[in-house]
Amino acid sequence: MAVPRFVAIGIRGTLVNYFALATVGAILWLGTGKYHRLVNLRGLAFFGYVSYGLYLIHVVFLDLY
Repeated sequence: MAVPRFVAIGIRGTLVNYFALATVGAILWLGTGKYHRLVNLRGLAFFGYVSYGLYLIHVVFLDLY
């Protein structure tokens, strides 16, 4: 029996969300242990700062477009 398309899309989306959650969890775990230097790099902080700023104003640009 074939799985309905909407169920397959929902399962695929759930797997992507679980992978993203595991990735964020691993990065947070690394940031608190002896490997904290890997996630506290100056370049990563810069990209985090820039991406957060873009996140805050992206809706304005989408509305203008």
